[in-house]
Amino acid sequence: YGYRYVQGIKSPPSGSLIRGSAMDDAFDLNFTEKLTTGRDEPEPRLVEAYAAGFASRRTEVDWKQEEEQPLAVRDAGIVPLKIYRKDHCPSLMPAKDGVQPDLGMASERLGIRIVQYGDLVTADGLVIDRKTSKKSPPADERGTPRPSSFDHEMQAVSQGIGYEATYHKRPKAVRLDYLVMTKDPKVVTVTVKVGSEQVA
Repeated sequence: YGYRYVQGIKSPPSGSLIRGSAMDDAFDLNFTEKLTTGRDEPEPRLVEAYAAGFASRRTEVDWKQEEEQPLAVRDAGIVPLKIYRKDHCPSLMPAKDGVQPDLGMASERLGIRIVQYGDLVTADGLVIDRKTSKKSPPADERGTPRPSSFDHEMQAVSQGIGYEATYHKRPKAVRLDYLVMTKDPKVVTVTVKVGSEQVA
């Protein structure tokens, strides 16, 4: 904590982290343009934006500490990106200011403002946070996918509450979209139950 927040000494990001940021670059471009055009960007343009975003951050990573080399890390994200573009983007229309929306909220009890941003808020009130992952999220006993970690679940809950504080209404749903980079890449969506009553 002292090194990072007091002295400002930060650890270099991982290859997986910059891959996720590059994925955000591509889909932020897509949904920002979609607000004007009403349609998704061509697949090659999104792949190009993803590759450019990865290249711009590549030197930030200490690749000697990584298990995979840069091109392998980058290329693992291309097929999931294409799947998401083909199977999920067409049904998502962003709200005005819905790309990387500010879902911050004030906590009167703590006397602070929580700063947070989502990946996408749609015109019909769906809050989406995208995740890149090397494995599929787990499922419950009924086979329903659930968040990969407690942190992911709490992030989704916090964004849902932030949406309610910002828009003064409940979100339609809060969803974690996992772009999974296994041998057979896929996208797994996880809906998280959210309500302001979850916060004491």
